[in-house]
Amino acid sequence: ITPKNLNKYIIEPLHPGYKYLSEVHKSDYLRAYFMHYHGGGYSDIKHNNFSWIPYFKKLYNNPDKWAIGYKEISGGVCASNKETIKNYNKIFGNGMYIFKKNTPITSERMKKLHNILDKKLELLKKNPSSFSRDFIGAEIPDTGEISEYPLDWAEIGGCMLADILYKYREHLLLDMPTINTSNYL
Repeated sequence: ITPKNLNKYIIEPLHPGYKYLSEVHKSDYLRAYFMHYHGGGYSDIKHNNFSWIPYFKKLYNNPDKWAIGYKEISGGVCASNKETIKNYNKIFGNGMYIFKKNTPITSERMKKLHNILDKKLELLKKNPSSFSRDFIGAEIPDTGEISEYPLDWAEIGGCMLADILYKYREHLLLDMPTINTSNYL
């Protein structure tokens, strides 16, 4: 999927704030969008040396399970709920997973994502992203200025997802191999 062919996959219109997002936040938005409307697998750009087929089969052969991923690692979770942080090992990490489409998890994720963007739409219009990895308070490359872009780094990505996963933890499978986090950035 590229910017040139993205419209072929759009079922419901993208949020009006999408065009003001950083490239990282556009990726977070599209990841949530695609998992909700299409389902499927996602992986950060990391080396994988295993087939995903058994994990797709395991997920789709379990009607009461909505997603599968690797068990979150200690110190890896970003969440606003202290209960989620304390019980990180009951959810999966944000770097690799498979979702069934249109589940309560994906629906809630899209609703929360749109709520955040609704609340910050005017700020996004006034302070659109000025570089690909922009976030609130970041130093803008080549200028030394501090960004007034209104979204925090993981605000619409991993931090939001972790709390939702914890809420629906009984519908998760934690069976995928742990993602390779060496040289993560």
